[in-house]
Amino acid sequence: MDKKYTSLEEVRFFLAQNTSSSETTPIFQANVFEQVINCLGSAEYVIEVGISRGGLSCQLAFLLENTGKKLILIDIAEECIQWTKHLIQELGITTTIIYFTGTFQQFVDAHPDIQPSFIIIDAGHTYDEVTQDIRTLKRMKYQPPAVAFHDFSLRYGRSSLARLIRVDRAVIDQYLRNGHKYQEIGASDEHAMQRILSISESAGNYYYHDCNYPEGIMVITDEKKFMTYSPYGWKRLKAWPSSPWFLKSRWINMRSRWINIVRKNVLKIRNFLPYENSGSGRS
Repeated sequence: MDKKYTSLEEVRFFLAQNTSSSETTPIFQANVFEQVINCLGSAEYVIEVGISRGGLSCQLAFLLENTGKKLILIDIAEECIQWTKHLIQELGITTTIIYFTGTFQQFVDAHPDIQPSFIIIDAGHTYDEVTQDIRTLKRMKYQPPAVAFHDFSLRYGRSSLARLIRVDRAVIDQYLRNGHKYQEIGASDEHAMQRILSISESAGNYYYHDCNYPEGIMVITDEKKFMTYSPYGWKRLKAWPSSPWFLKSRWINMRSRWINIVRKNVLKIRNFLPYENSGSGRS
């Protein structure tokens, strides 16, 4: 099939017509695409974990065309794989693409010698799921120079999910607290977040993006390799904990810790206080 689209804007218009626009903002896409291009020289493959309806996948395929690099698309849902494959065929994109139905861990177990130049993770959003994907990445024989995570700011209104859906905490615990350099990417203000805001009151649940946090975050996994391609604009959590989302989370954690200490001490004091019998209470 002859290629029918010659720019990313045309590809995005096609995706919108097919109800497959990316759930990421154009700012996030621009940040990711810039680093994908920067890292192309480090290895052969770009990997996207969690492709949904293929909105970002199609743009990555278009971006990598004529670069000689290959794209790996991973998702647990076969219908997402087939729909994305259909879209890429309709777009006439000739990039070599490997489709894999399954988890990131299953893919790495099946292809232990894969050498990625960049990885985008936007699959499961619970703390445990993100932690598992990060641990899988860390076990890879060849580490990519950097990895990007979407939905760093994602929150759920329902209390049961609010405690589980925390991409940010998993990334902080697995990478940032260990000194990995990072860069905030994507939208970080209320106006830009409106594009990815979704509320479903009728379902008794809603999700939103905390505007005190960035939409996504990019983490350097191999500093020696990555800083050759993009040496500027990166922060280290231990050295510069100045991001408002980190300061806020640190204050909340400190407040919760002190509240728990006070509560425990109050209970201890109450247990040791002598009880005065007024004639109507316990004896």
